[in-house]
Amino acid sequence: MNFNNKLMCFLIIFLICLISGLSAQDPDEMRNAYQAAKMKGVDQKWEEAIALFDEFLQKYPDSKYEDDVLFWMGYSKQELPGQSQEAFDTYSKLVNNFPNSTWVDDAQRRQITLAETFIMQGKNVYKEFLYAQLRKEEKDIQFRAAMVLGKIGDEKAIPVLEKMKNDEEYKEVANELLIALKTDRIPIGDEAKKVEDEKKLDLIYEKDRLKSEKEAESVPVFSTERYAQYKSMLRTDDDWSEEELTDFALWHIVDTDEFKEYRSLTSVDDKAEWRRKFWKRKDPTPTTNENEFEEEFQKRLKHSRMYFSEFWNFLSFKYLPDQHLRYGWPHAPWDARGELYIKYGEPDYRSPVGFHQEVWTYNRYSVDFLVKQYMTNIYGNAIAAGELSYRIYGNSGGRINTFDHLNPLSSAGRLTESLWNNVNTYVQENYIFNQEIRYTHDYKAKPIENLILSYDKELSEEKKRIIFRYQLLAEEFELVSQTGGFEVRYKEVYCVLDEDLREVAKQEIIRRIGNIPNEDYKFEESIMLNLPEGKYTLHLRIEDQNADNLGIFSYEFEVNEL
Repeated sequence: MNFNNKLMCFLIIFLICLISGLSAQDPDEMRNAYQAAKMKGVDQKWEEAIALFDEFLQKYPDSKYEDDVLFWMGYSKQELPGQSQEAFDTYSKLVNNFPNSTWVDDAQRRQITLAETFIMQGKNVYKEFLYAQLRKEEKDIQFRAAMVLGKIGDEKAIPVLEKMKNDEEYKEVANELLIALKTDRIPIGDEAKKVEDEKKLDLIYEKDRLKSEKEAESVPVFSTERYAQYKSMLRTDDDWSEEELTDFALWHIVDTDEFKEYRSLTSVDDKAEWRRKFWKRKDPTPTTNENEFEEEFQKRLKHSRMYFSEFWNFLSFKYLPDQHLRYGWPHAPWDARGELYIKYGEPDYRSPVGFHQEVWTYNRYSVDFLVKQYMTNIYGNAIAAGELSYRIYGNSGGRINTFDHLNPLSSAGRLTESLWNNVNTYVQENYIFNQEIRYTHDYKAKPIENLILSYDKELSEEKKRIIFRYQLLAEEFELVSQTGGFEVRYKEVYCVLDEDLREVAKQEIIRRIGNIPNEDYKFEESIMLNLPEGKYTLHLRIEDQNADNLGIFSYEFEVNEL
């Protein structure tokens, strides 16, 4: 075979292989696989998302989605505790392999955030990464890296911070950091651990700290016992266990005595049992295996830890060791924003106002808050009533300037200040200092409400039988036409919990009620239970099988001695 023939054969084989490879990567199948993985991330099922993204990369190498997959894989890893380093490395792979990707800037921003966390943990090698970001052409990347370096007291941030002073968005932060960098800075992280004489460190803040502590002591925000609970949970490092984070989150939503009872439990099993009962009492769907209330709590906890736990270390802070999030000093796992998020969830609106302050608006609860970043509300000075609260509860009708009390030249200042104090007191009592968690489960169905429930006892030496009878109105269901009238078809699910909130009986059946003449018709069914003596709660779920109609009912009862 001559050279030309060999070349022709090679080209034919190459084309066959190429066409086979292309056909193996079906575009629709590939797109669906990518979307399926991404939806797992949208649902915050991070581990499942990572597994699907990894499977995608193996199945579809060199696909057009590879840079998208790397970004969302890094994002999912960043959301998982203990996966920060893996997230950073995944972002690096994206930046190095796809420098022209639209995801590069977002990946670098997230790497900067991770680098700050690593440095706070004593991994100073990540300063070199931040130095490299100072040289990037993208202004936002430069500025973010400079802010992190400025906060940890690194003078290499100064040239970029000087440039930031001319930027409207960043100038306030730049000025604060430049002031701090031009004074004697305090070592942090590993450097702080190497300070031999901690008294010298204390002297820098002694006057301001003592003054602040006296001011804090003069404001009796929390009871001594509640403050002691809070202080006992603080850490000087940032190595929080899952149980420690859970305990801290529970402290925000459980009253002092109940939390004292919980914290007095020394066994891991006993604490787990306490939490099981606590969440079971709040379960909006007790007949199912899911507890949406507890799941929402866990989502809020993780979100608060991820997004509201940043340290702030510049020197001009008037600093209280147990209030501000500062590495190396006793601190909470999140700031005041995290406290609000755990109690009330995602605000309807969130916007920055001034330096290190945000307004969080909850229209669904008719309240808003002026909340400070990087500090907790243990002294009652990090969360206050906002403008919406003032207008709703201040009876001003919007006729006067909301913030006139801050203006010494305002004629309305005295009156407005009095109103503001009243409003703030109301919001503090009903939203800020009360221990609660608000969550309304969306059943995504029209409620079946008019259930009439009664029960009889059949007690004998052989058995103690309870018979529940319930009546329902046909008009609350979707009626299906049949010969001679209508039919209702629904699922009946019930479970019975004992005093320890443990399931002692459960049943699920489909009921079909026929020969219904009209919507005004009432029909009756029964539930029979054989139970020993004790106190119980019956939870009953009625699901219309022909429409999205749903009834959730509960009934407490007792089986007594003969």
